[in-house]
Amino acid sequence: RNSSGGPWRNISNSNTSTLVVRNLQQSQRYRCVASNEVGEKRSNAAMVTVFRITTHPIVSTIVISLQDVTLTCLSSVDNATYSWRRVSGSFSPRSRGQNSSTLIIPSATSRDEGMYYCVASKNGISVESNITAVFIQTDSETCNISKISGKVKYNNQTKNLRLKFSADNRLATFECQLDDGIFFSCTSPKIWRNYTLNNGKHFITVRANCTYNGEVTSSLPKKFRFHVRVLEDV
Repeated sequence: RNSSGGPWRNISNSNTSTLVVRNLQQSQRYRCVASNEVGEKRSNAAMVTVFRITTHPIVSTIVISLQDVTLTCLSSVDNATYSWRRVSGSFSPRSRGQNSSTLIIPSATSRDEGMYYCVASKNGISVESNITAVFIQTDSETCNISKISGKVKYNNQTKNLRLKFSADNRLATFECQLDDGIFFSCTSPKIWRNYTLNNGKHFITVRANCTYNGEVTSSLPKKFRFHVRVLEDV
């Protein structure tokens, strides 16, 4: 059993025994107990260490052009070695720490945009971190809805709304609101299918959210207005 007090398991009646532990999720200490009619003997505890990444680089990193990018990766074992990889392209000559747990790209530019991950190794075994996407935002990028257009096909048989929109910031995320409902996350094109609306005037509001230095800025909202008039079946 493991040393944290798990149940004893009878694994063999022979002179040698083998314990197979599948899908081990965390490091544990194990010991073996041999017994017969004379008594029992316990082995020393054996530490089984699960080698995994414990600190992954965040899923995406957005920094302003010419600021530093810092990515960190740690594993569950001591004295592991680390190396950083770029999915496509080479590292900037300015990069530091490519063979350590922390990668620093000073004064990052658009050429440093890309997908990065780290590899931790020890005793011939390697594990990889999640991939992180690095985006570089220029000072000229603002946060405004640049385009909004819609197509309404609304009659007794079809009740569909389709809205397309974009922002002048390529890293913007969007929120939509139908009439006076709540805002919710959305992507373009946003489609409402078989959505019931009363006859009359309606509108869809869209706003963009952009991140600058870790703070989220929202654009002024823009509205797409339309009119619904469905004749009742006679």
